[in-house]
Amino acid sequence: MKHALFAAILFLTACTPMKSEIPQEAAPPPVVSVYASPTAEPWLEAVYACAAEISVVIRLSVSQSAADIRLRLGEPPNLTTPAYQIGAEDVLVVTHPQNPLADLTMEDVRRLFAEGGENVEVWVYASGGEVQELFEREVMHGTRIHALARLALHPEQMLESLERDSRAVGLLPRRWLRAPLREAFALRDVPVLAITPGEPQGAVKELIACLQQRKE
Repeated sequence: MKHALFAAILFLTACTPMKSEIPQEAAPPPVVSVYASPTAEPWLEAVYACAAEISVVIRLSVSQSAADIRLRLGEPPNLTTPAYQIGAEDVLVVTHPQNPLADLTMEDVRRLFAEGGENVEVWVYASGGEVQELFEREVMHGTRIHALARLALHPEQMLESLERDSRAVGLLPRRWLRAPLREAFALRDVPVLAITPGEPQGAVKELIACLQQRKE
C-alpha cells in the first residue's frame, strides 16, 4: 500500500505542468515633442541622432507652446523659461554669384538694406522672424529696412530667390547656404538654443545633454 501511494505521488508530481514564465513586455521608449523654427530645421538631424543614441522617440510639434523642446536661433525677446545652448550658427548676407557685391562691412550692409542699391534687389524676412530680429538688432541698430525690400516667408524661399535672380541679396543661416551662392558678410556665432517650458527632466534632459555634447 505504501509503495502504491508513493508511486501515485511520483506520478502526480511528474504530471504537474511546469509554470511557464511570462515574458515581461519592454516599456515603450519615452516620447519627446520638438518644435524647430524654419531657420533651425537643419539642427533636427542632430536631434534624431541623439534620439537614436538614447532610445527616445521624437515627435515633431507644429505648436511652439505644446513642445517639450523648442529650437531656434538667438534668444527671443522676454525669455522667461530655461534655455540651453546646443550650438552656434552664422547668419550671412548672401548674394548671387554674378552679383558684384562682396566682402561687405557692417556699415556697407546697413546702408544697402536701408537704401537699396543700383541693380540690387534686397530680400528680408517678416519682422517677427528670428533671423530678421537678429539682423535688425545686431546690424541695422534701429535703421529702418528699405521700403521696397522683398519678403521671404521661409529660408527655402529666400534660397530660391537668391539662386534665381542675379540682383538678389538676402539673409541665410550658414547651414542653409549652398553653392554657388556667395557669402558677403557674416554675423558670427549666433547661439542655437533649446528652450523648454520648465526645468527639463527625464528624456528631455538626456536629449539636451546629448545635443550639448555634440556641440563640444
